[in-house]
Amino acid sequence: MIDDNQQTETLEIDADRSKADGSPQIAEPTLEEQLIAMKDQWLRSVAECENLRRRFEKEKEDALKYAATQFARDMIGITDFLEKALESIEDKETLSDSMKAFIEGVEMIKREMHNAFDRQGVRKVDPDNKTFNPNLHQAMIEVEKHEVEPGKIVDIMQHGYTMHDRLLRPSLVSVAKK
Repeated sequence: MIDDNQQTETLEIDADRSKADGSPQIAEPTLEEQLIAMKDQWLRSVAECENLRRRFEKEKEDALKYAATQFARDMIGITDFLEKALESIEDKETLSDSMKAFIEGVEMIKREMHNAFDRQGVRKVDPDNKTFNPNLHQAMIEVEKHEVEPGKIVDIMQHGYTMHDRLLRPSLVSVAKK
């Protein structure tokens, strides 16, 4: 405590000497300068609050837009199984009427799943006859196909899906060798 008082007295004496010496003094800001500084600080605070409000609004929109992401991923797997089950049926004409009705029911379920996906912004990635895109596709194998341009997708092993602009699952593809 004594040291603080001694330092304060020393600073006051030094300040008095600098006045007497004619040394330059640091001037106190005028009221007008203080007002300008406070106005600038206030404007910056208002701008920061507005930026925060916009950021929170964007985060809220994204949270609502992508709320069903995990549910959509789970449903994609179910849709894959429905499609594989329907593809595995070889000769529909020789089946009994009850089996045909059952298959028709499964096809209706698949259609409704795709309609629900459409309503939620879930889209199938369509890589057929396109160039490999690492943002949408995952190359599983490279194959030699002379009739296909190198780097093009040859076969789709599993379709990928996007939700709005985000990838839910990449398409698993085979690609022509370069």
